[in-house]
Amino acid sequence: MTQAFRPLPNITLSGHIPYSHVTMSGPSVTPEDPALEVLTDFRRVKAVTISPDASIDACNQQMISHHVRLLLVVDEQQKVLGVITAADILGEKPMQQMQKTGQGRDELQVRDLMTSAEALEMIRLRDVEQARVGDIVETLIAHSRQHALVVDENDSSGKRICGLFSANQIGKQVGIAVEPSDVAKTFSELEKVIVAG
Repeated sequence: MTQAFRPLPNITLSGHIPYSHVTMSGPSVTPEDPALEVLTDFRRVKAVTISPDASIDACNQQMISHHVRLLLVVDEQQKVLGVITAADILGEKPMQQMQKTGQGRDELQVRDLMTSAEALEMIRLRDVEQARVGDIVETLIAHSRQHALVVDENDSSGKRICGLFSANQIGKQVGIAVEPSDVAKTFSELEKVIVAG
């Protein structure tokens, strides 16, 4: 037999009090903690996406408004065509594309600068489930990458990108200052954490 539901008691506030805020950095971790602790899991958090036809200025605004440095580039059916990063749109790529094609900056689209899905290297979810934070850092360092996508090969509908690791995010959770524009410094700081851990 089910129990009857009951109303919860109310209280009143005396004065002004603060409210809880979402933390973008996630819980604190050590190199020995499970890798899942630093995964941006698309099964729980909505992935930030963009169309390949979007302008690079719209792409930059999307990154700024969502506090991310990587967007999944998707088609109308929400299939991943590739990724675009802040380094792609703020680095040398736009100038190189403009010189190659004669386009103006305002004519550049995400498709002109993105990394296509075929060129992406990914980590299997089943490997991540057995890994530690330090293993992910070593993976990013070994491949000189700021980000690593995670693919679930056992999804009921076939392979599916299910998450993302970010060196910047890991740095925040481990408690080190990470400078997104300086990849070498980021990896140097993360390596120190691994050695200390």
